[in-house]
Amino acid sequence: MSGRVPERGEPPPDASAARLSDDIERDARDLRRGVAINLLGYAIKIGNPVLTWAALYLYGSRNYGFFVAGQATVMIAFRICVLGFDKSLWWWVPQQQPGRAFTGLGSALLWTTLLGLLVSLGCFVGAPVLADWGDEPDAVLGLRWLALGIVPMAWIEVLVGAALGKRKMAAQVLVKDGFVPVATAALALPLYWLGMRVNGLPLAFVIARLLGVIGAVYFLYRETEFQTHDLLPRGLPRPLLRYSIPVWLSELLYAFMQRMDVLALTALTTPATVGAYGAVLQVGNSLKSIRAAFDPIVIVILSEIGASKDWARLRASFSYATSLVLSTQIPLYALLLLFSDRILSLIGRGYEQAATGIIVLAGFSLFNTVTGLHGHVVRALGRSDLVLASVIFTGLLQAPLLYWLIPSLGLVGATLAVGLASVPPNLVWLFLTKQLTGTWLYGRSVGQVLVLGAASGLIAAAVWFGLRTSVESAASYVACLAFAAAYGGGLFWLYRRGLFKAGAH
Repeated sequence: MSGRVPERGEPPPDASAARLSDDIERDARDLRRGVAINLLGYAIKIGNPVLTWAALYLYGSRNYGFFVAGQATVMIAFRICVLGFDKSLWWWVPQQQPGRAFTGLGSALLWTTLLGLLVSLGCFVGAPVLADWGDEPDAVLGLRWLALGIVPMAWIEVLVGAALGKRKMAAQVLVKDGFVPVATAALALPLYWLGMRVNGLPLAFVIARLLGVIGAVYFLYRETEFQTHDLLPRGLPRPLLRYSIPVWLSELLYAFMQRMDVLALTALTTPATVGAYGAVLQVGNSLKSIRAAFDPIVIVILSEIGASKDWARLRASFSYATSLVLSTQIPLYALLLLFSDRILSLIGRGYEQAATGIIVLAGFSLFNTVTGLHGHVVRALGRSDLVLASVIFTGLLQAPLLYWLIPSLGLVGATLAVGLASVPPNLVWLFLTKQLTGTWLYGRSVGQVLVLGAASGLIAAAVWFGLRTSVESAASYVACLAFAAAYGGGLFWLYRRGLFKAGAH
């Protein structure tokens, strides 16, 4: 019997394979848990629009609109002071030794607090300028209340980022995205009845974020090995700071780049076109939000794997994550293809013309899911500088495309410019991960999902073309049922064959 004899202290091959299988299964289990928690988050958020409508009704459109404008200003200011620590902790925490996972957390909080206080002071002093612009002198106090919420907002982001680093998705879904916005709207109602007819909303904003800080700390204490002494500043690790600065700059540039298309449309088209484009973003970004919901858990898992450079595990977990995201995005894309004009008509009259823009935007979003997740691999391997370079490169591509395409194609030109600008960087990610890991990261399950989606789409298209001349009003609905039957049956068949099990290639 031939074969290599393990060195002293080296585990036997079957033990290594078993450990790899256990790690892959743990990654897959956490990804599935992330999906389930996100679904729970959607259920929690259902109550928020109702409470927001009630607050809008009580405070009136003017006061509520001024609150929204002030909130947008505060959001930009908060992004400046958080210094990228919220997302850099996704990478840092998984790579630390047991018992030292939260090294640097106290110092990160100290940095954000000091910078947040300076930013808050600037907003506090500048509140009268914004109030005069809005012709509402009574809103100065409310704007200053909003400024006081900047530091608690930064604390929540950093604390939730630390929890996400321990694969605790519930911290984001339940505390940051669930409790805080719902509490803001809920607290605004009794404050209005207590006589705060103008400043109740800003005060509710601050109180909700202070409660959110308490909730985030409590969650960390209950669900992780976090101890209160981890909040003490004991020096900021240089690797964490080096990683955070490019992430911080990337977030700031990306926030501006997300407004570039709207600014270009405003300068080159009519207000009606800009309004229709807002509807396009509102509907089309539903696909993007699905992938974005996976970002924290995917980056955390890949960061842990990247520290050990276990490329077999990386390939398995990456393929599993890509398959999960695609399997949920593809049906939504089919719905947008079939019903985007009807969906837009619910928003308002005249928006049906923007259906083509939604299809274009959603199509690029689907393509970016297949290729763009490779950017998370690069980030997980510690190359946040390349993430910053990618954002700059995308912005440099997007600006001339907007200038060239909007005058001739209008709204559709804007969606094409945004989509086309994202293609080259994502292709670069794909080939760069091959260079960094030495292997292509797509497993068999990714191809199976793509083939299933394409085949189901062709079946739905055949049904739609066959019926549109005779029963046009029912063509989309029957085609949707055909797609659901083909796609749902195919997913069940793939599940039975085990192609979605952890480690399947």
